[in-house]
Amino acid sequence: MQEIPPLPVTTILLVEVGSTAHGTGLPDGEDHDELGVVVEQPNDVLGLGESGYASVMQRTQPEGSRSGPGDTDRTLHSLRRFVRLAASGNPSILMTLWAPVIFSTPEGEELQGLGEAFVGRHVIPRYRGYMQSQAEQIGRASCRERV
Repeated sequence: MQEIPPLPVTTILLVEVGSTAHGTGLPDGEDHDELGVVVEQPNDVLGLGESGYASVMQRTQPEGSRSGPGDTDRTLHSLRRFVRLAASGNPSILMTLWAPVIFSTPEGEELQGLGEAFVGRHVIPRYRGYMQSQAEQIGRASCRERV
């Protein structure tokens, strides 16, 4: 099992997401999913950095390996990308604004306080699609169990 690196010093929010946050995980049978928001360094914002702050996946399992009980999967987004995804109604990102907090700065608390500003009728199609895909996955898993 690999170790997850420490959070970048400019992290303002880290929350628990996934089945644990939803209360749908199996006891002693789930991984731990986290989503964080990182403020970019000035060089990245001004375009002086190599390529800006890209979203980062950090895992206790090697890339391509399935996560199991006790594993951690962490996704870190820049604040700019996070706000762009939230404004577009991305269900996984919006959940972050009400998810259980693992780490937060005053700026992270302020970001979570803006949750209502991102919610509107424009998110309905995204949530409908998300829920349909979740229902399809449950149906496929149910069919596999019967075989």
